[in-house]
Amino acid sequence: MNASWEQLEKISIFEGLKESELNEVFLFLDKLSINKGNSIVREGEEGNDVYIVISGYAQVFKSKPEGNIFLSKLGPNDCFGEMALLETTTRSATVEALEDMVLLRLPPSALQKIKNWQESTYSKIIFNIAKIVSSRLRAIDELYAEFGLVKGIITNLEAS
Repeated sequence: MNASWEQLEKISIFEGLKESELNEVFLFLDKLSINKGNSIVREGEEGNDVYIVISGYAQVFKSKPEGNIFLSKLGPNDCFGEMALLETTTRSATVEALEDMVLLRLPPSALQKIKNWQESTYSKIIFNIAKIVSSRLRAIDELYAEFGLVKGIITNLEAS
């Protein structure tokens, strides 16, 4: 599948951008082809690019001594890597292609070019990244609550 600005308007990181902004942003993105079984990012490695899935599927997992812990499955229009972009830190998980994939990569240098070109477009993208991170944090909060972990923490705090 060929990626185009029309595809970008379906992706949450570019929500609210006008057609003219999407056309310009598209020029700053790198297109990558990833083969099935290859790691796109690895837990613990340096990296600060954001990736957008155009086609194909990937799994996200953390490595533990007892084995890998599956976190999620990514597919078309999903993005990942925004945490490392915002924090400039190592990758928190590994993302591995479950099949051949086409991705778009948004490196920090491209984000800086977008900022220099039109700061309002840059602000929309950063705000959308914040919404994605917030949504993922909310999902983690729900998991904590579902398994009673929050209650256990609160109970421990009240006991001290």
